[in-house]
Amino acid sequence: MEQLEREPLASDFKACKSNWIKFSKKELSLLPHNTTHYQWKDYCPAVFRHIRQIGNIDFADYMPSVCCGETLSAVFAPGKCSSPIFLSMDDRFALKILKKSEMKVWLNMLPNYYKHIKKYESSLFVKLYGLHVVRPAGGVKVYFAVMSNLLQSDLSINKCYDLKGTPKGRTLNRGVGHEQQAILKDQDLEFYFYLDPLVRARLLAQIKYDCEFLESEGIMNYSLLLGIHMQAPQTSLEESSFEGSIISCTTEETQENDEETCDPENTDDSELTLADLCSTPGRSNLQFGAKMPARSVQIPVNEMGSMSFERTLKAEGCQEVFLYFGIVDCVKHYSMIKRFEHAYKSIQYDSISIPAVNPKAYSTRFQEFCSNIFRDEKELE
Repeated sequence: MEQLEREPLASDFKACKSNWIKFSKKELSLLPHNTTHYQWKDYCPAVFRHIRQIGNIDFADYMPSVCCGETLSAVFAPGKCSSPIFLSMDDRFALKILKKSEMKVWLNMLPNYYKHIKKYESSLFVKLYGLHVVRPAGGVKVYFAVMSNLLQSDLSINKCYDLKGTPKGRTLNRGVGHEQQAILKDQDLEFYFYLDPLVRARLLAQIKYDCEFLESEGIMNYSLLLGIHMQAPQTSLEESSFEGSIISCTTEETQENDEETCDPENTDDSELTLADLCSTPGRSNLQFGAKMPARSVQIPVNEMGSMSFERTLKAEGCQEVFLYFGIVDCVKHYSMIKRFEHAYKSIQYDSISIPAVNPKAYSTRFQEFCSNIFRDEKELE
């Protein structure tokens, strides 16, 4: 992998590189226009080389995956605006079509985003690997972002949710598509997830840092994209492969590795991130939000948050799962339109529960929601 010698300069965050790409006639059948010539522009190329290095993404692998006939065919496919996200051919990347205004949000936020993911290597933000614009000769520009595929896995994803932390208007339209393949929403969620206490503390601390960053940037309306792999009943968590996942930090392990850092009674513990947990010997290859083991309890949708129901929870009613998740859709400012939407819907509904709220209220609500669905496994004892 290419080794970069210096950190990005201020000028790197304003730079762009443009060139023409010519595809062979053999690929013409894959291309959406009757031309093999496309103008391709990279925004902030030096910055994204650093970000890809953080994610161990080699440029030699990146470009063939995102700059190919198959990608352009998907980018320019008719009706793509109604389904703006698609995967690269190797499933490593998620590509999202952007409005020009959304591209500007990313570019304005990029310097602070870069600092944040450098500081917090365990950030839940979907990793942004590139911002591009492509235009066929004589055609219209299309802006798009290349991000990590949060749901990439060697396991099947049984359920997938897009969660914003409020039930108002947040349910799957049952008349559209196949329910098992659809992305469900807040009202459809019927699980609590029980984690090792230390892992949960790190997780909620990292969510706090990420939400504070988005709040400072004036961003709201982001989501927790959550994929669930449900293990077969006969498979125990101890017998499963933990390669690339986060494991419980037991008392014996923490005393041997770093008693002060891993002690749950340490008053400074809540300010540590999952990177601290993963920095202990033998854990440097762990990935946050990728194949994360947990125990789930299925709750009837209308009982979510019911204390009377929670008193009946027992460990034997749990199912072992692996979770894949991250924070996505970080491009919506609390604009004047959103302010009007908030004012109008506040007349009809509780002003705190409606989707369009100011960044401070959204951040608080999102963190409370995550704290509610990600729970301490001691509650099951």
